[in-house]
Amino acid sequence: MTAFDELIDKLKNIESDLIITLSDVINDNSDKLEDAQKNQMSLGKNIDDKNIGRLKNQGYAKRKKAAGGKAPY
Repeated sequence: MTAFDELIDKLKNIESDLIITLSDVINDNSDKLEDAQKNQMSLGKNIDDKNIGRLKNQGYAKRKKAAGGKAPY
């Protein structure tokens, strides 16, 4: 086995370990991630902090505002 083959094997192991670690972190913090997503959506923002659009139905928009929504009409 060449040095390159050994390096490739080690990199594959690192990749596998990172995937497992990432999965564990996401699972361990799913409640916090869900809360952050709900807060982001209540503000009417997407992942880039841009508006996701206005609520087109006024009745629905008023109910969302009354329930604590912060997204614009």
